[in-house]
Amino acid sequence: SKINTISFPHLKLIGKNAFQYCQIDTSFAVTADEIDVYAFYGAKLPADADLSKTNKFGFRSFTETIFEGEVVINANAEFLSVDEWGDERFWKDTFWKSKMPSLVVNCNLFLEPDIFREITTDQLIFGPNVTCIGEYSFTNSSINGIVDLTNITYIGECAFDGADVEKFVFGSNPTTVKYRAFRDCTDAEFEFNGYVNLDMDSKEAFANCQNLKELPSFKPNTEITDGVFVNCTSLQELDLTNVYAFSRAFVGCVNVERIVGLD
Repeated sequence: SKINTISFPHLKLIGKNAFQYCQIDTSFAVTADEIDVYAFYGAKLPADADLSKTNKFGFRSFTETIFEGEVVINANAEFLSVDEWGDERFWKDTFWKSKMPSLVVNCNLFLEPDIFREITTDQLIFGPNVTCIGEYSFTNSSINGIVDLTNITYIGECAFDGADVEKFVFGSNPTTVKYRAFRDCTDAEFEFNGYVNLDMDSKEAFANCQNLKELPSFKPNTEITDGVFVNCTSLQELDLTNVYAFSRAFVGCVNVERIVGLD
């Protein structure tokens, strides 16, 4: 259904399926502490839709939603995984396949699987206090421009797996990168300004990143495990000065011309 204007400035809860598939054209003057399951599934919201005061997001509450304005997630946001039947789900799917011109995330996403999977946005910004990006957070998303990871110190399993991103910029603080975190970010460039921490759970972390042109710095005694940099075909030099063991880490890196620090 099409709705011109909605105004509920002080709601505690927007209930289940409340505005599912609604197209709200002009004004959405609504703030709510909690938004329940499927509340805006498949809806279209105007530029003034404000989520910055919402603290609880229900299961699939904004799946396939089209936003005409910036989406801001506040520092206290909680993403719930109980579905419409009251069953606990592993996937939260909160903004799955949603579209927005800009997304600002001010909360940590540690152990928050699948919040923004397959979103489309022109800009992704992490607030200054965000340090953790949890598993599957932005899998297969399309994000234009640069994703600034300056303050991020933990990137979980499959966090950006298959994402279409122009460039990732890492900060000077050590950043732990887990299993398949950036796998299949085929066209993304990477700028490393500090150590990247790898461990036994970092397999295929940068697999198939064909535009990754240089390795990050590693702490002494770093072990690069199977397939971490497999098929990174733009690598021409490997600085393995601090690496003491690796196995099949660079399979398919066919353009490597120089290896440094390998005894």
